[in-house]
Amino acid sequence: GLQLYGTSRTNMADKQSVKRMLSKDYLSGKLSANELLEKLDKLSEFLLKKSEEDEDQLSNVAISLLQDSIVKHKDESVRLTAACCLADVIRIYAPNSPYNKRQTETVFKFLIKELGGLEHVDSPNANKVAYLLERLACVKAFVLVVDLSELKVKLFKQLFRVISENHAKMIVIHVLDILLSTIDESREVEPELLQILLENLIQEEEEGSDQSARLLAWHLIHRCTEKLQPFITEYLNDILGESQSAGSELREKSHRLIYELNSINPSLLTSILPQLEPELKVEDLQVRAEVVQLLANMFSAPDSKLPHNYRPLYNMFLGRFIDVNPGIREVMILDFAKDFLQNQSDQKLVQKVQEELQRRLLDPVDSVRTAAVTCVCECAMVVPEKMSLNLLQEVEKRMRDKKEEVRKTATSGLAKLYNHLAVKWGRINKWTEEQFKLYSWIPKKLIHCLYIPTAEDRCRVEKVFQEELLPETEKASTEAKFMIDVFSTFDEHAIKAMCHLLQEKQLFREDLYEYLQIREGEETDKLKAKMQSLAKRLPGSTVDNFELVHNIPKAAGKGLFSDLEAMVDPQSSEKKMAAAHASIIKNHIKTKKKTTKRQYYLDLLAQKLSFGQFGSRHVKFFFKQIKALDEDEDDDDELSVKSTILQFLESFSAAFPVYFVPSLEACSELLTSSDSKTVVSILQILGNTGKFFSEDSSLSKPLKKPLTDVCLNGTARQTRCAIRAISRVFPASSSRPVLGKLVGSLWGQANDSNRRAEALKGLSELCLIAPSAFNTEAETIVEYILQELLPLQSKTSSHKESVNASDDCRAKMAGIKLIWTYLLSGKDDEDLKETAENFADAMKEIIANDGKYCITKGKSTPDKDKNSAIDQEFLKTSAACALLRLSTARSYEKLITVEDFQNIARIAQDRAFEVRDKILKVIYEGTKDVKLLSLRFLALYTVYATDPEKELVFKAKKYLQQVIQIRRDVIKQATNLDSTLMNALLPENALPYVIHLVAHLKTFPDDAPEYRETYRYLQFFFDLLLQKADNFLFLIELLQFIKQTEDVQSPDSHDIHIVADVAILILQLLMDRKAFSRKHPGKVFLPPSLFRQPEDREISPSLSHLPVGFQLKAKKTRVDAILSMKDHPQKEVEEGADTSTASSKAPKKRQRVQEGSEDEAPSKKQKTNIAKIIEDEDVVVERESKSEESEEDDEFLKEHQKEAYKEGEEAEEGETEETDKGAKKTTKGPAKKATATTKKAPAKKAPAKKTPAKKAPAKAPAKKAPAKKAPAKKAPAKKAPAKKAGK
Repeated sequence: GLQLYGTSRTNMADKQSVKRMLSKDYLSGKLSANELLEKLDKLSEFLLKKSEEDEDQLSNVAISLLQDSIVKHKDESVRLTAACCLADVIRIYAPNSPYNKRQTETVFKFLIKELGGLEHVDSPNANKVAYLLERLACVKAFVLVVDLSELKVKLFKQLFRVISENHAKMIVIHVLDILLSTIDESREVEPELLQILLENLIQEEEEGSDQSARLLAWHLIHRCTEKLQPFITEYLNDILGESQSAGSELREKSHRLIYELNSINPSLLTSILPQLEPELKVEDLQVRAEVVQLLANMFSAPDSKLPHNYRPLYNMFLGRFIDVNPGIREVMILDFAKDFLQNQSDQKLVQKVQEELQRRLLDPVDSVRTAAVTCVCECAMVVPEKMSLNLLQEVEKRMRDKKEEVRKTATSGLAKLYNHLAVKWGRINKWTEEQFKLYSWIPKKLIHCLYIPTAEDRCRVEKVFQEELLPETEKASTEAKFMIDVFSTFDEHAIKAMCHLLQEKQLFREDLYEYLQIREGEETDKLKAKMQSLAKRLPGSTVDNFELVHNIPKAAGKGLFSDLEAMVDPQSSEKKMAAAHASIIKNHIKTKKKTTKRQYYLDLLAQKLSFGQFGSRHVKFFFKQIKALDEDEDDDDELSVKSTILQFLESFSAAFPVYFVPSLEACSELLTSSDSKTVVSILQILGNTGKFFSEDSSLSKPLKKPLTDVCLNGTARQTRCAIRAISRVFPASSSRPVLGKLVGSLWGQANDSNRRAEALKGLSELCLIAPSAFNTEAETIVEYILQELLPLQSKTSSHKESVNASDDCRAKMAGIKLIWTYLLSGKDDEDLKETAENFADAMKEIIANDGKYCITKGKSTPDKDKNSAIDQEFLKTSAACALLRLSTARSYEKLITVEDFQNIARIAQDRAFEVRDKILKVIYEGTKDVKLLSLRFLALYTVYATDPEKELVFKAKKYLQQVIQIRRDVIKQATNLDSTLMNALLPENALPYVIHLVAHLKTFPDDAPEYRETYRYLQFFFDLLLQKADNFLFLIELLQFIKQTEDVQSPDSHDIHIVADVAILILQLLMDRKAFSRKHPGKVFLPPSLFRQPEDREISPSLSHLPVGFQLKAKKTRVDAILSMKDHPQKEVEEGADTSTASSKAPKKRQRVQEGSEDEAPSKKQKTNIAKIIEDEDVVVERESKSEESEEDDEFLKEHQKEAYKEGEEAEEGETEETDKGAKKTTKGPAKKATATTKKAPAKKAPAKKTPAKKAPAKAPAKKAPAKKAPAKKAPAKKAPAKKAGK
């Protein structure tokens, strides 16, 4: 407590002193300040000991203390001592007063003034002021003036002014007691007094400011809630009603005031909050934003009951989630939803807010979507059990948002969320079922984002996966366990994406290593090519990246290049690589200087050249885990995890083989595993890390026998992988004899029907790896395949449900592959010319006989006929692929005639989906490299325009677009191209091949007279050819030239002229939006193998061969709807499901059965096996290339691209926004619907029988030309879907 200053005084000497002290004249007379102070001190000591029984003796003292010479004395000590005496007098007389009203006012004015001394905490009179305050508080002295409004207001002003955080706790308590007693005993609370309270309550909370007055007001209102409620309600009504009686400052801060009052006691606002409803709908943005901010803070407070108590206001407040202003929507998300989801316990209210939040994840404004993503991720870290699966999955879709900032926020947010939960909950097998359902998908969906085609996104996902997804711990085994947990969530697409990421790292490391080796020389074409390759793999503009790579040597010292070389050098140890990485980070990235663009790209380089903290210790733990899982083959989940780990290690060993050095022995031990897939993966790892074995004979020597055994006894894939491993594990001097013996051993097995297929596949591998050893038996092997194996009658099963190819058929396909591999490896050898011709003739015969070459020398049986269709599909596809492979060599391309080319196109339209898919893949593999398949093979893409399966349409479209762009890039980058090479590269020169092929399709005669399919073929090609190109004049010139020639294959036919006319009509429609009035200035060339000038006649280019009145009519089909999906974005958004789900639940493949086909169509099970065996059988010759994406990756990529950049399209194309003025709604959608004229199928056949009559219109005079132009003017309305589909 307080120390009382008067306790040390001595008692009065005698009664005479007391009598003199109580007299009227005791304080009168001319007294100095010291004398007066001395007397007042004695009086104070005397009064301290008196009680209410002595009040009759003190009347003179009470009056004498009010003398002006005392209360107006200049000395502060005199005034304070007198005030203490007055306080004791009031205490003694309490609850009565010794003064009249006027005197009472004088006394309390004096006391209030002296209480101002509390302001000076360090004053010599501080104890006296404290004593005065205590006495006044203890007796509730100010109760005597509760009816004197002016004094009450002065009291409140004074105490709120002087209160400070420097005061002792008891001082604050006494001040609070005085103010409480004053309010409690008052019949009413004056507006002025209330204004003082409220103004101090909303004092600004600035950093470092004294908040004592605000806290005093808060506690005072809290303690007097019941007393103050009616007065506060009336006062706030005046403020909200803009009454002049309310303070202007409070009126401006009314929302802050309401919030503070709510934090004190919500009952203070019972009749106030409903008055805020109109403010939620006012047009004034500032007012609306303030009230939204206020209610957001109030409704989201911990355990707030306001949503229940004010349901109409709460429901109207939720409507601000769709406020027209994006800033208010962000406030609703970040300031309301974020805290509300964490603090609210009512699950129904939480669910409602989550639904609103889910809609904001589709908001048309990217900043709102970013805020929504941030809100969900941060809430999930705090209260993961409250989150709904639908809300989290919508956040997952934002990882493929249209805006980069949204994608970045979603990717990083979900990765950090999973990291947090992994640390919080531990291993994933310890998670509850609900936890697993809600959050286990995050790593899988995150890695799926690697399918987004932009380099920026791929680099970001790579960085997030390496640095943010997995928790960092001190033990490598713990980190490896967390990574295994991540692998356990992967699906097939995620595994392939991860492997592709590692392959990209490998290629980047190889390119950078080669660049560093040649950088000091002159800027040769090779150096530029490497710089260009590196620039393409970095995010951002390729031109800017090229300049950056080019300028790094100028800006960096030798230290940087030595560090980079250490990181990418295959001979560098793990320790050296780690030291180089740390040096780059310390000396070139995280410097004290301001971050530059060069530092940013160096950070990307360091990221791409490493894999986070993953190293040899993790690899070692993985091999232990594989060995443990290999012993337990009963659990399907564990087998799946083992498979994922093995696939990861395969790709990781190719990119970072040095990390496997400590585990080479453990790796080789797994060769004896009973699991075939494990053995294959180990063989792949041995092949990738073989150089370390070759350096240590103690490691490689024990592998000779097990690898040889696998070659001679393993599966086809094991045989190939083992041969590759032998060539790398052993030094060249040791591997040659081993591989030479294998050629003889496998050739011996080729005559054994039990392992014929496996042996031939092994020989194919040896043909690539050890050509000198294979060539010793090459002629014998080829002769055996062509003369004995292919004519061999297949031994088929009599089982009706058989879906597998016969063993003989598999051997024949292996033989076909072996021969074309052998021919391509010696494509420059003139001695192989005859072998190539014989092989091509055999393949043509298989294609011509629809795959029946294998039974021409045998008699078929009833049982065999049931299954021969399967073998025919296999052989026919292998033969077509073999011809395409041969065509990649210019020395063999001439073996493929025009008729052969058309037969390949026919197979590309086969009834079996897998056949069409495989042909498309081989076409793409050949055409994406300008050195392989020539320009004419681009025409094969067009036959997929009418494919019944949408995924093949998308693939063909994507492939052709890439191939066209590749050729244009080559032309752009090349210098001094001659005209011949230019014509061979220019994609526009593929148009004559397209015209000729379409005119010779089997379905072309039935397409008359409307030529709908012809239109679709051409439109498909033009949509891609005309993108970002201004080549109309050249194409028109080509078509006009074609119209003046005749078909070499069918000189009397006008089919090529009809197709050319249709193409011209399409281009004319497209040219309506172009202003072309001049002709193409250059020359055009046509392939002489397809077109020639007629010798005996002249064909006018202005003569049309189309029927009179012809107009373009494209039949509206499902494929058209797919291609024109951009015309219906709303439908795409509504029907767009999760991409991984869409991929895993792809529609069943339907067979395209042509009319008049007598062959039995394969069943669904048969088609699956066809795809599987063909995929395994027909692999790319350049098997070392690691940048190829599988077809399933391509399909998944297409699915991701379709949803990749959703900018809240539901909101942009069809989302309804509620404005603040009422129920105003705006909906955006397709501007118009495309129309098409359709007819019944039988109606198309009648004109086909009268095809000779089609020539009559062609001979019509030119005067009738205008009659043909009239329908063409209406064509754009019908052509709109096809045009938009190409965009």
